[in-house]
Amino acid sequence: MTAIEDILQITTDPSDTRGYSLLKSEEVPQGSTLGVDFIDTLLLYQLTENEKLDKPFEYLNDCFRRNQQQKRITKNKPNAESLHSTFQEIDRLVIGYGVVALQIENFCMNGAFINYITGIVSNVNSYTDFLSQIIQRAILEGTALDLLNAVFPTLLEYCNKHVSHFDLNESVIYNNVLTIFELFVTFKPIAEIFTKIDGFFADYSCKPQDFERKTILGPILSLSPIEAAVAIRNYGDNLLRSKQQTAMIHESLQAEHKVVIDRLFFIVDKLVRGSLNSRTDMISYFAHIANKNHLRRADHPPFKELSSNGFMSNITLLLVRFSQPFLDISYKKIDKIDANYFNNPSLFIDLSGETRLNSDFKEADAFYDKNRKTADSKPNFISDCFFLTLTYLHYGLGGTLSFEEKMGSEIKALKEEIDKVKKIAANHDVFARFITAQLSKMEKALKTTESLRFALQGFFAHRSLQLEVFDFICGASTFLIRVVDPEHEFPFKQIKLPLIPDQIGVENVDNADFLRAHAPVPFKYYPEFVVEGPVNYSL
Repeated sequence: MTAIEDILQITTDPSDTRGYSLLKSEEVPQGSTLGVDFIDTLLLYQLTENEKLDKPFEYLNDCFRRNQQQKRITKNKPNAESLHSTFQEIDRLVIGYGVVALQIENFCMNGAFINYITGIVSNVNSYTDFLSQIIQRAILEGTALDLLNAVFPTLLEYCNKHVSHFDLNESVIYNNVLTIFELFVTFKPIAEIFTKIDGFFADYSCKPQDFERKTILGPILSLSPIEAAVAIRNYGDNLLRSKQQTAMIHESLQAEHKVVIDRLFFIVDKLVRGSLNSRTDMISYFAHIANKNHLRRADHPPFKELSSNGFMSNITLLLVRFSQPFLDISYKKIDKIDANYFNNPSLFIDLSGETRLNSDFKEADAFYDKNRKTADSKPNFISDCFFLTLTYLHYGLGGTLSFEEKMGSEIKALKEEIDKVKKIAANHDVFARFITAQLSKMEKALKTTESLRFALQGFFAHRSLQLEVFDFICGASTFLIRVVDPEHEFPFKQIKLPLIPDQIGVENVDNADFLRAHAPVPFKYYPEFVVEGPVNYSL
């Protein structure tokens, strides 16, 4: 049957001139008419015996696409009904072998997961229909997790080892990788189990700077205009450009970053909505990262040993978006945020070492021990998300802001050092070669630092994203006032001031011990970052 030959591109005729593979199998004699009963044999030969077929997954995808094309071409022809069963069988087998190929690496003669993924990423639009069918078949067969464990760890390897830099500079690659994530999580049964993929979580001992390379979501969450390579590519060529030229670069990167954040939110939102387990896993994943990055707010943070600014800032922006529905201007859901959140026995956020607002560690621990909730009383997603967002506002976006604020003095120091070295070079010819090498390194460092500063200025000038952050800060401030309010009814009833009335004959205004003793509960036991993050960002 010519249709089968054309779709599978295989023939039993040695004199065939179409460039099709010549079948060499005892099961199908030369010159045989290839009917439906031979389709399985033909595909098996191509995948497991044909040494010349060096891209087996691409071949299956091409067969699938040709089959769909033949369906459309023959739809209104007289023999359409007789061909229908043939096309159905080809679909069934091609999709089935696609599932097998993506689960058993050595099933195909020239099979290699990394080659399959490389091919998919390079031309993802031609694979989406085939992959959709493979995903649905794997779900029906109960092998979806096996499929995910083959695809996404390999995709992580591809991003880390098979492209020079996985960042915004490589627009085709990163867009195609995002498309793959979007395609998979669109299927709810996939979103339900996505967090069970090997490598979704990092080991507990994972270093902060390794989350972006060692976790499945790491590479895509790090896509940001404030990454060093992206900053240098966009701002490093001409550091003396006009303000108008700089503004144009800012706008271009802001628009691109906005699209990236939208797509990342789509992916993470699907996982959050997938199931209770996947929602909890996402919160746990983000919390683990935050807990490892407390040094981002240190006086002299070792940034090379911490998660990147782009990675942490992106997660902050995503959490801010998740918080929007329950912090809208009506505040109808503000009571869903648990004011006694930190009384829960199993918190995602690590509070050890955190300074409290108006109590010491011993007082806070005593309060929590006395008012500890039962193990069955778990906080809702809204509370988890809200307090995790406050954590990221301080350690994530707040750490990035702190980094940007210190760059001015760093650039000034570098320029002074370069001028100093140049003067030494002018007066000491004997050190010229050594000094030239040192100057080159210092000037490269200056270029990188100035480029990063421009990138950060563009990031913090991104109006739409920053408005989202400030909307969250407004909502968070309203909640904190509600906690301080003795009646806990703000904003629906105005708070009554002063909270601690003056007493005649008692100097209590500047009495720290008196104020601490009468400070609002549970507000006084909150970690400082719940206030520090919003305040520092707003100043």
